[in-house]
Amino acid sequence: MSHSGDMSIVGLIATNIGVSVGLVAANKILFQTLSFPFVTLLSAAHFLSGFCFLSLASSPRFGLFKTPDVPPNPYKLWILAAAGAFSIVMNNYSLQVNSLGSAQIFKAAVLPAAMLLPLLQGAVDQIPTMNETAAAIVVIIGSCMSIVSDVSTTFLGVIVGLTAVVTTAQFQMWSSTFQKSMNVNGTQLLHASSLPQGTLTLLASLLLETHLFLKLGGGVSPTPSYKPDLFTYPFTYMQVGVCLSTCVLAVALNWSSFSILGKTNGVTMQVTTQAKTVILIIIDFLIFPKPPMEFWKSVSFFIGSSTCIGGAIWYAYIKNKASLAAKTVVKINSEVNVESDRLIEEKSERK
Repeated sequence: MSHSGDMSIVGLIATNIGVSVGLVAANKILFQTLSFPFVTLLSAAHFLSGFCFLSLASSPRFGLFKTPDVPPNPYKLWILAAAGAFSIVMNNYSLQVNSLGSAQIFKAAVLPAAMLLPLLQGAVDQIPTMNETAAAIVVIIGSCMSIVSDVSTTFLGVIVGLTAVVTTAQFQMWSSTFQKSMNVNGTQLLHASSLPQGTLTLLASLLLETHLFLKLGGGVSPTPSYKPDLFTYPFTYMQVGVCLSTCVLAVALNWSSFSILGKTNGVTMQVTTQAKTVILIIIDFLIFPKPPMEFWKSVSFFIGSSTCIGGAIWYAYIKNKASLAAKTVVKINSEVNVESDRLIEEKSERK
């Protein structure tokens, strides 16, 4: 299978975390400072801009990467796109019906789900090793300990949260296995799936972020102050500018995520995500003023954050060591094959 570049797993993880910091900062400005209300529309813009950028990058004029000789299976692409779009909608909805602490717990639950799904579905190559499992458990414990927000939910919140957990884990697992089964790399699969995923997410935005559904159903449209309608919303130049900047960052984030999934599996992606979440919370506490926490919450947050980041570093070390070992085996086998061919050639010349 081809790979997008020779970038190491550790380098991809570092890139993913770094870009995420920039994207979260831009989103914070967009949603909090500029009061932009359309989360799902922004996700659709990210996918569609990614498709446009990668189409340009793969064109003969630039040739930054090659599209696969055999087009990816369209059925699998739309299945992957549907899982990704539904995952985004459910995660956004989970933030609305659950407290911040509950949403963080459900987000942490994606990691054990990513470890369990390959076992249930018989995806042997996706099952983590004992060392990887141990490191992932350390990350889970640290991530849960670092939650300092109040935890409260409802029956609906639990259903939505669990649905978000399963769809996210499944999407990431398919993003990894489909690259291997279709013999494409992360960049190629991202390019092929961006258009269908952007289309489905845009349809979700039209249903959830406009009054179109209510009008078609004969209902009374709510007032704009209650639910903004993207068809009548007064967009500002500043909002559009920040949206465009998030699109650029989202392309880099999606590329690094698909590359990590292609080289590893969903468990590695979730370890990266948990560590990334904790790092972003730490940065948020350092940059933006917060009311003082209770003493035990502060202790739990400090210990949990340190544990999570330590577990993520341990996991990255394990994966990088395994990757180097695999490269060594490939090199040795290649040298053995070359030597075998040479001996066969010498033997045939003697005859």
